[in-house]
Amino acid sequence: SSSLAELEKLNARVKDLDAQATGLQQTISVYNSLLGSVQKNQEERKKNQENLKAIIDDISDKLREAKVDAAESHKEQQLNEALENMKRLYPGVIGRLSDLCKPTLPKYRQAVAVVFGKQMDAIVVDKHTTGQECIQYLKDKRIGVATFLPLDKLRPTEIDERLRSVDEKAKLVLDVLIYEPEVSVAVRYAAGNAMITDTLDDARKLRYGGSGRKVKVASLDGSLIDKSGFITGGVMSRADGERAKKWERADMEALKQRRAEAEKKLESLDGALSFDTLMKSVLQGGEEEDDEDDEEE
Repeated sequence: SSSLAELEKLNARVKDLDAQATGLQQTISVYNSLLGSVQKNQEERKKNQENLKAIIDDISDKLREAKVDAAESHKEQQLNEALENMKRLYPGVIGRLSDLCKPTLPKYRQAVAVVFGKQMDAIVVDKHTTGQECIQYLKDKRIGVATFLPLDKLRPTEIDERLRSVDEKAKLVLDVLIYEPEVSVAVRYAAGNAMITDTLDDARKLRYGGSGRKVKVASLDGSLIDKSGFITGGVMSRADGERAKKWERADMEALKQRRAEAEKKLESLDGALSFDTLMKSVLQGGEEEDDEDDEEE
């Protein structure tokens, strides 16, 4: 009988060991699965890090090449702050014209700037009364003066469709601009039927040629023939040059924002758990489960 009892005890022990072996196999399977997940996570993290570093380097190179002087005068800073305040105070304030439209290509910037002139700095508002409120605000704060373009009062020139096909080397200024439909009236008012040509010679031919068009024509270098036929050329005025640079500065600010976002993401990835730490965490979790099983026994 004692031998039978011993045999039963051994059989029970064998069953217990079989159960433990099955449990260990399951644990190993779980660990292998977790190991695969951790390795995949690490590979993806490394790939993301490399992509982000490439983006940061590319943007940094572009910023160095551009060398845009983003410094603002004290007066310009005041007007920019005033514009933001007016946007908060008066819902009808939409924004500065130069911020609401931009040339489709950088090569058009100087030409558009001389066509727009002072209108480029004008502030677009929904209606005349909003503009009056803004003018009073500027007076009260003694900040300076600004031009306002009230959408309800503007009467832009009708577009002469014939100008779109008058010369393959010329384009309507309106056709080289990107803008939202809500401000189209203001953009058409500032652009009118003005044209852009590659060179001043092309502008002369368009303006004074056989079927001379009495429209404003600007060349890519910033030379301008106005409606009356007077030519302004040579080095761009400081004011027009600064206006043209506003779009460059906007591009640079957008690039700086993208770089900052990429750097933030890279920092979060650099601060993520390393492979060894992740695996240690997984293994510790498994050991705690084993301890709990032992306690239950």
